[in-house]
Amino acid sequence: AYEGNYEKMDESFTKSEELSSQFKAINDTLRMIKWESVIDTAETARQNEEHEKALKYYKSSIICWPFQYQSFLYGSGEASHLGQNEEAYELSKQAYELEPDTIMAAKWHAQMCMINQKLDEAELVLQKLVEKDPTNPSYLFTIGDVYSEIGDTTKALEYYNRALEIDPDNAEGWYSVGVLYFTMKDFCKAAECLE
Repeated sequence: AYEGNYEKMDESFTKSEELSSQFKAINDTLRMIKWESVIDTAETARQNEEHEKALKYYKSSIICWPFQYQSFLYGSGEASHLGQNEEAYELSKQAYELEPDTIMAAKWHAQMCMINQKLDEAELVLQKLVEKDPTNPSYLFTIGDVYSEIGDTTKALEYYNRALEIDPDNAEGWYSVGVLYFTMKDFCKAAECLE
C-alpha cells in the first residue's frame, strides 16, 4: 500500500483475510485510509486538467476501496472527458449498481447509457428517477430525449409536455419539442415551439 502497488495490496489483504478473519477490520481501515489519499490525488489531477492521470488514480482508488461509488462515478467522468465512452459507461454502471438510490449516480449512468446507445437501459434508470421525483423537469426532459431517440414520439411528447408544464420558460425544452414536431412533419406546431 505504501509503495503505491494497489493490486498487490489488494491481493495481500484478501489473502490475509482468507487465512484469518481477524485481519479484516485492520485491512478495511488501511484500505479506507489509502482510498482517501488516492482519491485526493485523483481530484488534484482533475482540477489541474490532467485527465489521464486523474482517471488512473480514480481506478487505483477503486482497487483500494471498491465500495465507494464516487471512485467509479468520477472515474467515469474522466473517461468520458477523454472520449473513452465504453469505459465511462462501465464505470458509471458500477457506480449506479453500488448506489442506485443516489441521484447523481443514476443521472450520470443514464447519460452514459444514452451516449453509448444503450437506450433501453437509460429508459429504466430514468423511469426510476421520475418515480422518485415526478416533478423534476430535468428528468422528464431527459427521458423525453430517450423516447425521441428510440422513435416513440408519443411518449417523447408526453414527457416533454409534462416537463414544460413544470418549467414553461425552458428554451431548450421548447426547442426539443419543436424539433420533434418538425421530424413528425407538423411544421405549424414546430414553428410555434421554435418561436
